[in-house]
Amino acid sequence: MNGCIGDIRQRVDNEWFYSGYQAIYQDDHHHDAHPYNVSAHHVVHPFYSKSKSYLTIQKCQQKLACDSELHVGVHYIIRGMAAEADSDLAVFYLVMARGVIVNMNSKTISIKGSEDSEGHFQLSLPVSADLSPIARLLVFAILPGGEITGDSAKFQVSQCFQNKVSLHFSVAEDLPKSHISLNLHAEPNSLCGLRVVDRSVLLLKPETELTQGSIYSLLPVQDLQNYSNDLKSHEEHYCELQDPFSKPEPSGLAMGDLGQLLKDMGLQILTDTEFHKPTNCFIDRVYDDSIMYMNFFDAADYLEMDEMPVLAEEMLDASNELNINIEANKIQPPRRIIEIRKYFPETWIWDLVPVRSSGIVSVPITVPDSITEWKGSMFCTSHVGIGISNTATFKAFQPFFVELALPFAVVRTEGFTLNAKVFNYLSQCLVVKVTLLNAQGFTVTAESDTEHMTCICSQDSQTFSWHLLATGLGQQNLTVQAESIASETLCGNEMAIVPAKGALDVIRKSVLIKPEGIETELTHNSLVCPAGKPITEEFQLELPKDIIEGSSRAYVTVLGDILSSAMENLDGLLRLPTGCGEQNMVKFAPNIYVLRYLNKTDQLTRDIQEKAVGYLRTGYQNQLTYKHRDGSFSAFGDTDHEGNTWLTAFVMKSFASARQYIFIDNDTLGDTVRFFQRHQLESGCFRNLGYLFNNALK
Repeated sequence: MNGCIGDIRQRVDNEWFYSGYQAIYQDDHHHDAHPYNVSAHHVVHPFYSKSKSYLTIQKCQQKLACDSELHVGVHYIIRGMAAEADSDLAVFYLVMARGVIVNMNSKTISIKGSEDSEGHFQLSLPVSADLSPIARLLVFAILPGGEITGDSAKFQVSQCFQNKVSLHFSVAEDLPKSHISLNLHAEPNSLCGLRVVDRSVLLLKPETELTQGSIYSLLPVQDLQNYSNDLKSHEEHYCELQDPFSKPEPSGLAMGDLGQLLKDMGLQILTDTEFHKPTNCFIDRVYDDSIMYMNFFDAADYLEMDEMPVLAEEMLDASNELNINIEANKIQPPRRIIEIRKYFPETWIWDLVPVRSSGIVSVPITVPDSITEWKGSMFCTSHVGIGISNTATFKAFQPFFVELALPFAVVRTEGFTLNAKVFNYLSQCLVVKVTLLNAQGFTVTAESDTEHMTCICSQDSQTFSWHLLATGLGQQNLTVQAESIASETLCGNEMAIVPAKGALDVIRKSVLIKPEGIETELTHNSLVCPAGKPITEEFQLELPKDIIEGSSRAYVTVLGDILSSAMENLDGLLRLPTGCGEQNMVKFAPNIYVLRYLNKTDQLTRDIQEKAVGYLRTGYQNQLTYKHRDGSFSAFGDTDHEGNTWLTAFVMKSFASARQYIFIDNDTLGDTVRFFQRHQLESGCFRNLGYLFNNALK
């Protein structure tokens, strides 16, 4: 329940004033405490009413919770009603959110038989997701004298959705390879996109996280305020009826009226009742002299709307179904199965999950091998609307484990140091034996021992190193084992223990070994037109004589679109225009053709479009610096003696093509057209002027 009660009311008819308040506080918990004063202030503005009748809504500063009830009080002072008997007055109220009237209703109040009647009543309004994030309430009444009086208030509403979605893990923390479940709650028959990623992914780009706030930021209108200045106000329209050149007289008195309240809410009203304060008009001679010139300068604004691309991805959920159950401190331990930690994804789950009529789904999952914190969220759609869950957190952790610090790649014949760091988060010390079990594709140097043993006490860690020499090629695995062993040796002043569970951790990670030398790539292209018949074409692959053994590889790509191979590397095709006037245009023009191709083939994504359009705007601004006064362009602008005909033609053609994506000044194109008109010969050809450095532009 949301209640907004308790306020200080003041009434003012025709002037504003500064009001101060004081409250006395005394701390009863300390005997030597003294009372102290806390002050506040508020500026009260006048509100116009012909009959001096008013409605006042109690303001509420707290944020309203969704799926609750708002109880708001309305105070009234009604004058001019019939004094001989009680009468009823209809009070209307409407609620607006996101620029739409969500609710409109009325309430009848009883006015006592008095010329000056005061009182209050309460409105109960349901707070739903339709009112989020900002709701506006307008209360007004039409008095018998033909006057409208009222008040408005704005309320902050929590961000929420009609589809109530929640997500949580069955446990908050567990070991790697454990079997747990994800519990999903949503509206029945919802389709939910489920995502669980490593915490580090969100740390890199937190702004890309899908949250309630990011979805609400996409709303075209969150709160409607005022309206276009092109619409004349009541005062301006009233004065124009008196005299075409008259204007409302400015007033230093900030007096409000119902008309201003409606404008603040973006509302227009059609009525023959009175709801504006009186307007005084005067003739503005400066305005009279300049009005004739203002009509010549109108501009049209265009708003481009990007299509929201919908990206669908699928990922396989890998799982392992074995648990480690190790019992230590036995003289002759039974044969045990050693589980190796080797699955370290950044994205654990990325899947679509249907929610049936029950509205609840439990998804069984297996924890990956990473020692990390996982972040899960869910986005659902259904017939009632969309919904998004709060972020659910799961921690994959074990108190004793080993981590490897590896480079992404090394070059064959080069050496590097493999570092393994062992962590002990148990409450007692351990004697740990760390072994390099497997170094496939590497040779361990003579000075490195494959096995290390040391004490690691509580909340401590140790790093162990091996010097390796790369000998293989491709992805090669490195496997390290850390084991807590029984020992009578003291670790400092403590006796080492062997944990009953989790005394052994084995980790395997891969390193890419690249061949030495310089990479060379040879490409054979062929265009074939089968025309319904099978075609066979042979290529003769000749390898260089000095090729590094084991480094050769080949692949074949078959494409049904001539430009498909180019579209695989769009970041290489989209280039930021830089350089002189010629270099800038060489980088500017391809961006137009890439945008046009992708748009025609329905491959244009929002990210690519934003990147390309940004490059076009930059290139356009750069090119304007190389423009001559006569409308032509050259490589270095005004430092050149004259503009070049070929470059100018290229610029004009490219700018005309880019107009569908960015703003191009019509005057710029007009100057260029006039340049060609001045230099057109009788034969219809154009005079070749200026110097062109890159003849390929022709």
